[in-house]
Amino acid sequence: MSIWYIIENNKFFLKKIYIVFLVVLIFVLIDGYLQFFFGKNLLGYEYDGSRLSGIFGDEKILGSFLSRTLPIFFGLTIILYSKNKVHIIFSLILLILIDVLIFMTGERTAFFNLLLFSVIIIVFTNKWKLIRLFTIAVSFICILIISNINTGTYERMISKTIQQIYYLNHTDILKSKPNIFSIQHQVVYQSAYKIFLDHPFFGIGPKMFREICKNEKYQIKVEEDHSINGCQSHPHNFMLQLLTETGILGFLPVITVFLISIFYLFKNLFMTLFRKVVILSDSKIMFMSTIIFNMWPFVPSGNFFHNYLSILIYFPLGFLIYLVYSKKNSFIQIN
Repeated sequence: MSIWYIIENNKFFLKKIYIVFLVVLIFVLIDGYLQFFFGKNLLGYEYDGSRLSGIFGDEKILGSFLSRTLPIFFGLTIILYSKNKVHIIFSLILLILIDVLIFMTGERTAFFNLLLFSVIIIVFTNKWKLIRLFTIAVSFICILIISNINTGTYERMISKTIQQIYYLNHTDILKSKPNIFSIQHQVVYQSAYKIFLDHPFFGIGPKMFREICKNEKYQIKVEEDHSINGCQSHPHNFMLQLLTETGILGFLPVITVFLISIFYLFKNLFMTLFRKVVILSDSKIMFMSTIIFNMWPFVPSGNFFHNYLSILIYFPLGFLIYLVYSKKNSFIQIN
């Protein structure tokens, strides 16, 4: 709400926040590529050969940061400079560099967020479909070249993913029962589900999973001779965490916003194709996409109540609220 208020009352705020994001992204990109190619970044953090950390050091969230800030930056670019070719070309170069660096970080959820964001652009926007397809093609070529040079990222993104999905004392994938992302994720999810069944309406309280999961009744045994600890700091899935820690009462508002966002994207697509009317501008779609991939229920995630993630979840909503409520003429006729 404060972001909406500031934008309405300070005509320079959007340009200032755009510059902040631009400077931050350029610095993070330069730092990340230096770490990848030279083994150490500007702050002295070393690359372990598997996952880039960039300026975040021991916390491997470089890909997460880039994937969650990219739609905000791109949305601001469209609001301010959609008709400025120099800014657009520069932004597209940044987009390609971000695509490649997110893959190089080895963060699979971040890469999935990037792919989902790209699908939303290609399917639902009006003016950026071909541009995004072009940048994806360039990024894909760069990723192939880098993967041939450095196999560590490829091993984590592809080989290790397959291994984790089918891992549990089996060497033959065809005879293995697949896990949900990995056996560790699956055990945590089963433990969280058990807790939810005991506290369905109000949950156990935010950030309390780490304590309640210690109870022996919520421990999961995979096999008689193979026990894996399902007690973690959080359930590693936003929707499951909300169900477990806030119950149905806390889960419903979030899933409602998520479903409404998807509904309006498809409504906009239908209106554009069959009635030649656009109800969502491309900038609105950019900021709305953050709701969709942040809340996407079928990927692992961090702690919903973690300060870092909370900022990146709620921050873009201020711009979306501004775009929705500051203009009365939300329906745009197209030729």
